[in-house]
Amino acid sequence: NSYERVVAALNHQEAGRAPLELIDHNRIFQSASLRPSGSFDWERLAQVLDHLLDSGECGDLLRVKGFVCSDGGGIAVNYTVSGRSMTRCGATRPMLNFIGRGVNRAQIKALLETAVQQ
Repeated sequence: NSYERVVAALNHQEAGRAPLELIDHNRIFQSASLRPSGSFDWERLAQVLDHLLDSGECGDLLRVKGFVCSDGGGIAVNYTVSGRSMTRCGATRPMLNFIGRGVNRAQIKALLETAVQQ
């Protein structure tokens, strides 16, 4: 899974470092923020987010956090490799943040669009 791939890459990268050397996390992790529009289908959104974290298709994603709109109000998204949740919330300004390695923003956007209700 994504978590194991990232840990393996970090272990390989860290092998030659001194014990107290500072690490620039911006060189290790990337992030992308999207402001999705439209009303999302709860079940389809959960499927897309599971796929994004499990497949590695859009990079090795470790975290997705933010808010989207749905017909039933806002949805708060908090997905990590160790726990995944979506909860209803009040009206919100939609934005999702993706953190990982090799984050493919265009492909993430295309997959998210499949979860918007028609």
